Amino acid sequence: MKKFLSVVLAFCLVFGMFAITASATDGDLIVTVANDIHYNSHYTSKNTGKHNSVNADFAHVLSDDKMTHEGLAVISAFLEAAGTNESDYVIFPGDLADRGIKEEAYKVASMFREFEAKYGKQIYVVPGNHDLMKTTVAEFREIYAEFGYNEAIASHSKTASYVVDLKDNYRLIAIDSCTPGAGKHGINAELVSWLTQQCNQAKADGKKVFAMMHHNLLEHFILGSTIHSGGVVGTKVEGFADALAKGGVKYIFTGHTHDSDVTMYTADDGSVIYDVVTPTLLTYTCPYRVVEFGKNVKIETRHIDKIDTSYLNNLGISENALKLAESNFTEYSRICTFVGLEAFFTNFLTGKNLKNLLKLEDEKMNAIIEKAADKVCEALKMPIEKADEIEEGKSLESLAEKYDTEIPDTDYKNLIDVAIHLYVAHNLGDENYPTYSDEVVLIVRGVAIALGYALADVTAEEYATVMSFLFSLADIKVPVDFLKYAGSGIKRMEGIEIYITTVLVPFLGEFTVDNAPADNNVTLPGYNYTADDEDIADPKGENMTIWEKITAFFNKIFDSLKTLFTFLPWVD
Repeated sequence: MKKFLSVVLAFCLVFGMFAITASATDGDLIVTVANDIHYNSHYTSKNTGKHNSVNADFAHVLSDDKMTHEGLAVISAFLEAAGTNESDYVIFPGDLADRGIKEEAYKVASMFREFEAKYGKQIYVVPGNHDLMKTTVAEFREIYAEFGYNEAIASHSKTASYVVDLKDNYRLIAIDSCTPGAGKHGINAELVSWLTQQCNQAKADGKKVFAMMHHNLLEHFILGSTIHSGGVVGTKVEGFADALAKGGVKYIFTGHTHDSDVTMYTADDGSVIYDVVTPTLLTYTCPYRVVEFGKNVKIETRHIDKIDTSYLNNLGISENALKLAESNFTEYSRICTFVGLEAFFTNFLTGKNLKNLLKLEDEKMNAIIEKAADKVCEALKMPIEKADEIEEGKSLESLAEKYDTEIPDTDYKNLIDVAIHLYVAHNLGDENYPTYSDEVVLIVRGVAIALGYALADVTAEEYATVMSFLFSLADIKVPVDFLKYAGSGIKRMEGIEIYITTVLVPFLGEFTVDNAPADNNVTLPGYNYTADDEDIADPKGENMTIWEKITAFFNKIFDSLKTLFTFLPWVD
């Protein structure tokens, strides 16, 4: 019996070792991706005073979505996690130094040098727009020479782009999209030609190619390139996206926009490229990715949930905040991000800033903006519920009653609060606030109410001018008689609500609900993918059964009808 048990035990050990070995070799290559680490030597080294009045315990937080003071602590925790995880390499698609000064770049390079010496893993970098603010391309290449440039098998002479081999089968193209004066995002015909040559050479060498770049390659939601002005290269610049897709670049890892999102583009020859955006490491949940390349490409999002709080000493952070950072860093990061965004939106939304932002060539519209801007900002900051009114009648609920419209009951403080929650949800990825959700309804009706409130006292002619301008932005033609009709305040409000609903609902539908593939944890097609492969995300629906297609079709109809009936009150 003992001999039998020994044989069984030996078999289990051998099988276990085989299973572990098989598991370890499932992936040909594993890469850790971190983005927008924004190291700032000023805020990580001294007490810089209070920066907001939103939360007394978090008064150190800047008007931003990043934990700038906590940068060194978070970066250090990440480097330890990346050094000890299963990845072979670590890549950083830009914005390493927050202010772009050489002092910050040297510090980041020093941390990376220590990482490589300690863990034996190679780091590769490419510049972001912040990196080149006060550092030249040549200086960037020199400072970060050990992190891609010394290992490069090819380099682009006019930018900080280069090519390296990773293990036996893979090739990484690091694309500099930030070199000043080299075309939009540093992408011009000459660079695209060089990239095409590199892709062709990789094919000839039998390499599987992926890329990294700071700016997004693709637009990830409607008006994404407008919202993130300058943050998206797009598919129309010098045939760039097509050149990469046709060249065999199946994946590109990008950043800049600080959100978690995966989307895809199909070139006219059927080639597909996935743009995988990774958020800043210094925002809520402190996310980074571990990507395993093999038969499939497995993307996993992980988080920094603990830091060495000694890095935060002497930075002017309150005792209560420090205790929370020690006991629950994820909650600490959540509060920092929400406080920073609230401070930003509250400070930015002033009549003066709105006037400057909306300044137009049309003098009539400028005069109306001058008159209405302060009231728009006032309405956006008003409490939503009557019970929270500081001044009678100054809440969205009171205005909604006045204009004969409805808003959902809610615990949100004001429209800024709602907008921040939707923004953070989008940045976290896998967001799910459909167009009929209370949050979207609050934004759509709330913006309409804010405009209605701001335009309540304009003349009929001015009202017509505004409506004509707004509809022209959406390329919607409206009968002249309608534009001349001002009517009562309620009728006026109906016209505004129709416009806002028409324009905002489609945009929010993409921004607040994630479309396939998933953003954070997903298995996508590898380089030898065929439509018959199983257990792979299927964004085109090629492998759906007839029943799944029917179900998806009726779900879309249901969602559309629910949205329609949600916004029907404006046609009463």
